[in-house]
Amino acid sequence: MTYALLGNQELQRSRHVDNTRGGGSMLTSAHRFTLCSPVYSGGSVLRIGRIMLLTLSVLAGCNDGPAVPLDECMLVPLPLQGNANGPTITDVGLEVQQGTGIVVFATATDPQGSADLRDVLQSVGVFPDERCEGAPIVIQDDLVGSGIEETFGTAVEASSKQSLYASIAAAATWPVELDFRDIGGNRTTGHVRARVTR
Repeated sequence: MTYALLGNQELQRSRHVDNTRGGGSMLTSAHRFTLCSPVYSGGSVLRIGRIMLLTLSVLAGCNDGPAVPLDECMLVPLPLQGNANGPTITDVGLEVQQGTGIVVFATATDPQGSADLRDVLQSVGVFPDERCEGAPIVIQDDLVGSGIEETFGTAVEASSKQSLYASIAAAATWPVELDFRDIGGNRTTGHVRARVTR
């Protein structure tokens, strides 16, 4: 985009006309518009287009770095609560038993009391890595009652899953998948970090 020389010529003419009338050299709004109006030419438009394309290409090249990793696990903090009548999971842990395996334990409460949780299978799934890739190893058990810690059993055997066992044993927390429900069918699900105990 360039400003036309014609604007300067119009300015000179306007001053000349105004001076001959004794009106000084003040510009009218029309003259100022003529002076400041851009004049486009075909070449200028093409050059501007090329510059814009080049700028966009450079900016796009700057974004070729590694993408910011997303939270694949979609973790939420404890306590984990579903609908108003569903169970609330207040604690989940993975106990490292030396040379044996990883034992799962959990605690949940229910607004309707212990009777709503008894004889209903609850599920805890231990993910095979910290990025929650792959299907979790699911272990199930029913709860003794509301607010009472329940041991689910061994989810990871040290003899058959040595690498996973070692990873969990070296961690402070580990991602797990929870699926709890009560006798009325109210359900609470989600991914949380279980604390690792020794």
